[in-house]
Amino acid sequence: MDTINQGYKTVIVDDDPLNIMLEKKIISDYFPQLNIVAQAHGINDAIATINLHSPELLLLDINLGEREVFEIFNEIHCMAQIVFVSSEGKYALNAFRYDATDFVLKPYPKEILVSAISKAIKRLEQQRQFHEMELAGWSSAKKDFITISSVERHEIVKIKDIMYCSSEGRYTIFTLVDGRSLVAAKNLSDYEHLLEKHPFFFKISRSQIVNFEYVSRVNKKNGMYCEIKDGKMIPVARRKYLDLNKFLNGME
Repeated sequence: MDTINQGYKTVIVDDDPLNIMLEKKIISDYFPQLNIVAQAHGINDAIATINLHSPELLLLDINLGEREVFEIFNEIHCMAQIVFVSSEGKYALNAFRYDATDFVLKPYPKEILVSAISKAIKRLEQQRQFHEMELAGWSSAKKDFITISSVERHEIVKIKDIMYCSSEGRYTIFTLVDGRSLVAAKNLSDYEHLLEKHPFFFKISRSQIVNFEYVSRVNKKNGMYCEIKDGKMIPVARRKYLDLNKFLNGME
């Protein structure tokens, strides 16, 4: 495992040692701000490695033996920029469905991979700058608002206007009182600590946080469900029953 600097953590997933050597050489020559923390050669290895290191950049070969790297996305928990590398162009469309930063077709001149990685670093720098702005006090000064960040924009939303938010893999979907749905390029856990500072928000399952200002009733027949004012029925995880009852009692 390489730990040559404290830059953006990078993981390379490829089953061809020569491809890994090439990518590591390009990173060494052009990107001192990247820190290759690990490499993986197969699906299971990739899942374990990514979840262990929580990298900020992933270089992913698509064909790993007889399996495809897309399988990992149901199992990993990180919000990395992703550069897919493949010898088959047919995978390009599917790659961008996974919010790829870029898709590089093998064989490639090094300038193509350099361009793709540069694009990923630019996005990482923008994310870091925005996060530093939040840490500097913007969020506390605007405690009644939350920033919902996608790849393309930052939406500033009043927290009281959020009815509920749902985890969808690497993304979080916010449903607002005006009927809009906003997709954030972060995990639900990244927002949990912000929302739970507000008295009406409660995490009813691993994938749902609900604003109880918009809950019309909690049904307890055949399980427990929150009925939202937009008509949606959201199930409460069984392990949350006791905590939810305490939460509701505290609202009385």
